[in-house]
Amino acid sequence: MRHRRQSARHASHVSHRASRVAAALVGALAVAPLLTTTAAPASASPEVTVTGTSQSGAAAGTATPLTGLSVSGGSYVSATLSTSVGTLTFHDTSSATLAYGNSWSGEAAVTVTGTPAAVDAALSSVDLALPSGTSGQHADVTLTAYETTAGGNPTVYSPSNGHYYQYFPNTPNATSYLSWSQARAAAQTQSFGGQSGYLATIPNDDVNQLITSRIPNALNVWIGARAIGDQNDDSPHDGIYRTWVWVDGPLADTSFTLCDAWDGLAACGFLPGADLDYAHWNGPVDPPCTRSDGVTTYACSEQPDNYDGVENFAVTNWDSYDGYWNDLPDTATVHASGYVVEYGDLVTGGTFTLPSVTSTLSIVDVPTAPGSVTATAGDARATVSFTAPSSDGGSSVIDYLVTSSGGQTATCSASPCTVTGLTNGTGYTFTVKARNVIGSSPASGASASVTPQSTPGAPTSLAAPTVVSGTSSATVSWVASAAPGVTGYTVIAEPGDATCSTSSATATSCVLGAAAGESTTYRVIVHSIWGDSAPSAASQPVTAVPPTIPAAPPAGAPATLSTTQGVLSTVVPSQQVTVVGTGFAPYSTARVVIYSSPVLLAEVLVGADGTFSVPVTVPADLEAGAHTLMAFGVDSQGQTYSLSMPVTNGADVTSVSTTGAASLAATGTDAIGLALLALAFIVIGLGALGVRARRAR
Repeated sequence: MRHRRQSARHASHVSHRASRVAAALVGALAVAPLLTTTAAPASASPEVTVTGTSQSGAAAGTATPLTGLSVSGGSYVSATLSTSVGTLTFHDTSSATLAYGNSWSGEAAVTVTGTPAAVDAALSSVDLALPSGTSGQHADVTLTAYETTAGGNPTVYSPSNGHYYQYFPNTPNATSYLSWSQARAAAQTQSFGGQSGYLATIPNDDVNQLITSRIPNALNVWIGARAIGDQNDDSPHDGIYRTWVWVDGPLADTSFTLCDAWDGLAACGFLPGADLDYAHWNGPVDPPCTRSDGVTTYACSEQPDNYDGVENFAVTNWDSYDGYWNDLPDTATVHASGYVVEYGDLVTGGTFTLPSVTSTLSIVDVPTAPGSVTATAGDARATVSFTAPSSDGGSSVIDYLVTSSGGQTATCSASPCTVTGLTNGTGYTFTVKARNVIGSSPASGASASVTPQSTPGAPTSLAAPTVVSGTSSATVSWVASAAPGVTGYTVIAEPGDATCSTSSATATSCVLGAAAGESTTYRVIVHSIWGDSAPSAASQPVTAVPPTIPAAPPAGAPATLSTTQGVLSTVVPSQQVTVVGTGFAPYSTARVVIYSSPVLLAEVLVGADGTFSVPVTVPADLEAGAHTLMAFGVDSQGQTYSLSMPVTNGADVTSVSTTGAASLAATGTDAIGLALLALAFIVIGLGALGVRARRAR
């Protein structure tokens, strides 16, 4: 017998780690509500049916009425309403009877009893209160009911694991007690909703509190736990003398307490490694604890102490409704008042034949506030722009409400919104709210103040501008317009396509390129939010001068002048090339020059993109040696600008062609070498003919 007990204890300990996986599954599914839709047990009374809430969504941070809940059939029913998120509040507290230990508000599960009409009256008054910050989640609201009778032993539903619990007192009277083994056998004869009963298991504090506070008279009651390994030694040498396990149900053989002591005043030094972390033994559990033999343990408690070495079975609520457990021997002489039965074949709830319905509600919230609010004033109105909320609260934004500081409002489906009815000459700020099916967001921050004005029309023309001509450019200045809403100016040249613009009401000068030597006048156009003015009067005509050609190539000019054949390193006299330059003022004049002594090759009008492309001919008398091709002009600010391309005269002075093909002289075969080679072939040919003539003779 001793060997078998030791083997059982050792086998249980070996399975601790493997069964922890199952225990983790228990915890992960502990908050799932009972999800069944089966019919009620056969009865002479009408079948009990339930109808779930008609709500599909609920608002976070507030209370949402749960409409449509009802129970029908039967003459007297017990109904439990539970939610996986938030709490329930019943406003009708007089129609039905509240179950023992329940509260009308602040509970995740509430059980009421009464006639179907009384229960329906209570259910019609329920609100679901959801915490702030739960938007985007879901709340499972479950209604379960069954026919019962007033009084008797009520069953109590646990939303944490979907099981039911029921207390049975000792019968036939308080002086007839049951041992733990007798209570276990009696529990297995009970049934509820198609489920067989077993002594209650307590995997978490929710179930422990339910047995303590919601089952009437459950004082000094057996629960389904026992210790294995009942010998005063440690034969596996693992430090564990006693292992407490749940005996029946889905948690059968699951350990929850490991003791490093056998019995007596040392009590149980709790060791880590049990399948379940939850236990609620009587006495303080404040690790570390030093036993009477001086050993410091993982944790300690007054119970279980295995007093006299025979206390291997557990009770709860021993001498007090405090939920603490105690270990006792398997005998009726301990005077346990009864036992608690659990119904539920699976960890997350069995297939009860109880009418039950679960409604899943999407939890939504109002949107967050829109952002970046700006306003632009008009005539007795303002156009308000904003960005969408960072969160729509789990439900799409329906529309936006814009409110002025004067109380005027406008509604629109997206930014921007136009608010009308404003008073010209009065400053206004604006805030925006977003609305979804739940309600409106907080107001956004206020925009900067803007002042509506009557429409003045387009600005009037300006006086003629002042112009200072320069090198291939002109600087134009004018007096600012006094019209409201001015946004900038544009200068136009006549004749020609040159323009320049500013983007401010106070920016009253700009530079534009000009064709050298050509008499040009300039006009200014005023831009405003109300439109553009007509061109101003023309300026006095001015004439830009061409770019100056210095006597020698200036130092520091960018070496970015090119041709349509790319950057050249050699040229030959009379060669024709197309020079390409970039970065010049649009519509200005540029000059192309070749050095050593400067020779003007071309004068060209720059295009709208600041580039030019012009064919030039290398001078026929270009001296041998190094030279520089350059382009001179101005940039978009009228400043002197030049580009360069160093080249070398690659032609031999005796082989220069004037046809433009002279470039071949720099890269082709030596002509003298070809002539000598031809002469050699002639001599060889003549010798061969002489040899043939002599042979013929």
